[in-house]
Amino acid sequence: MEDIMEHEHLSLRLHKRWLPFIIVGLLFTAYIVVNRLLLGWFIVCPFRALTGYPCPGCGLTHAGKALVKLNFHASFEFHALFLPVALTLAIIFIRKGKSKVIDWAKRQYWWYALLVIAMFAYYGFRLKCCYPGKYPMYRVERYYLGKLEITKRLPEVKRNLEKRLKKKK
Repeated sequence: MEDIMEHEHLSLRLHKRWLPFIIVGLLFTAYIVVNRLLLGWFIVCPFRALTGYPCPGCGLTHAGKALVKLNFHASFEFHALFLPVALTLAIIFIRKGKSKVIDWAKRQYWWYALLVIAMFAYYGFRLKCCYPGKYPMYRVERYYLGKLEITKRLPEVKRNLEKRLKKKK
């Protein structure tokens, strides 16, 4: 009897451990399907898929791939902050108690804030100096908001709003 209960307890722990991965996998699959149906192709970045513009992290994946090939110049061109971002993510995902240095690094919240500020500052710099340009600083023509044609409908929405405001007076 104890053996059965222990097996059920272990099974429940495994389900709890894998449930977040299953949910993320299902959400990603749904995202792929929606991308394919609405846009006709797949855009990895949800920000770019929504707006058509590059996000602050655009180019990080390509920078990592270039670094694996030991092409430091290309890595830096794709995204100059790849190494600090990768190091920070590695520290975050290492389990606590593995080493005192890792535990200490996880508690350096000022570093996280500095990295976020640096990412947005670098994003602003790239938009000002590099946009539109070569990958990843370009705009895609097919994106969700463009599919809804919101920008084309804005003048119509503005006229309707002005009419309603005049009626209230």
